[in-house]
Amino acid sequence: MAAVGLVCAIGLLVAAVIFLPGCGGGGGIGLGDGGANCGVDTWSNYAQGFFAVNCSGCHNFSSSKSNVTSQAGSIRSRIDSGSMPPGGGASRADINRIDNWMDCGAP
Repeated sequence: MAAVGLVCAIGLLVAAVIFLPGCGGGGGIGLGDGGANCGVDTWSNYAQGFFAVNCSGCHNFSSSKSNVTSQAGSIRSRIDSGSMPPGGGASRADINRIDNWMDCGAP
């Protein structure tokens, strides 16, 4: 009987590893795996404003979520490297926050 219980426990563990990977994932768009603190920031309540303030003066991609998410890898590497926005317009806290939004799959 104990062996049956052990097999069931192992089966549940395997199912959890396979089916519960995070909070949404990157959806195949070069975003994170959802391992961050997700659920607070969305496109409409944070990210849209971030891109409007920091990017829209030079880049027209920043006006829509689909344009931003389709270029997420490039955007993220430039923001994280400090090359964008020019002159370091975004604070470290805002960069961390937009990174977290991307880590959560850009909800």
